[in-house]
Amino acid sequence: MATALFAATGMYCPLTVWEETLRWKTDPGFTYERSFLAKHLSSTLYPQIQPWILRSASVFWGALTVVTMMVVKPVRKVKK
Repeated sequence: MATALFAATGMYCPLTVWEETLRWKTDPGFTYERSFLAKHLSSTLYPQIQPWILRSASVFWGALTVVTMMVVKPVRKVKK
């Protein structure tokens, strides 16, 4: 909810403001292009992995899905 409020009003996250203030106090020439969460979560959301690993995981997941659908047949429930 708070994130939506920050985005809608154009406000910065209080953690970002606090971090920038502390950094400016130690380095007056400090510039910051990203928000606090973007800086710390980007490596988790966008890991630096080899493309073949991602492709292999995608193929494995797709094959597992197909095999599961063949073994456990989907059942359509009739609405009453």
